[in-house]
Parts: sequence; C-alpha cells; structure tokens
Amino acid sequence: MADARPGTVETEQLGPSVRLVDLVGEHDLSTVPLVEAAFDQVGVTGATVVDFTRTSFVDSTIVGVFVRRSRGGATLLLVVPRECAVRRVLSRVGLTDLLETFETRAEALQAIPRDDVPPAENVAGSV
Repeated sequence: MADARPGTVETEQLGPSVRLVDLVGEHDLSTVPLVEAAFDQVGVTGATVVDFTRTSFVDSTIVGVFVRRSRGGATLLLVVPRECAVRRVLSRVGLTDLLETFETRAEALQAIPRDDVPPAENVAGSV
C-alpha cells in the first residue's frame, strides 16, 4: 500500500551508471525542489530507475519534472505497478507512453545494458 505522508525522495547508486530515484508519499509543487535535487545529483549520464511503488499522489508539476528531464536527454525507466495509486494519473497524462514503464524494479533493471546493472540480490525491492 502506498504511503500517505508528505513526499520524500530517496536516491541510491545501483551500478556504475544506474541510479534509483524512489518517490515516497505525496508529491506536488511543494516537493518539486526535492525531486529536481535528486535528478541534479543523478545527472543525465546512464539510466535512472524511478520507482513510484510507494507514491500515493503526483500532480502535473511532478509529471513536468519527468517530461523536462526526458527531453533533456535523461534515460528514465519508470516502475509503476498496476496497483500503484498513481498509475492512472501517469497513464492519463501520457507519461507511461513517453517513458519505458515496468511493473517491478527487477524488470526495469533487466532493460538496462548488462554492464550497468547490479546483481539483483544486491538491489532492495528488486524482486
């Protein structure tokens, strides 16, 4: 079940050029600086797995962050399980059509070139 607390962003380096950005709770205009800071830390090289599994809400300002980053050259892979609270919103605004979307973190990691992917047993929540 998704978290109902105000949004936080957790980041983790998963491999030489693979980064995880995990959005937890509710995200709107007030958390845009947190999300932007996470992406500034990541940069545009490599791939970023964005996990929405524990996200309970996103608004258009958060969607805009992902659209801008994608257009700026970032490789974003979204983890948006079918039961995820924000899947309907992300689908309706077309984000799931614009960016590669996966049911699990493990599936997203499998889509990254093998040299960049860490072993699955070292990635929390990958299975």
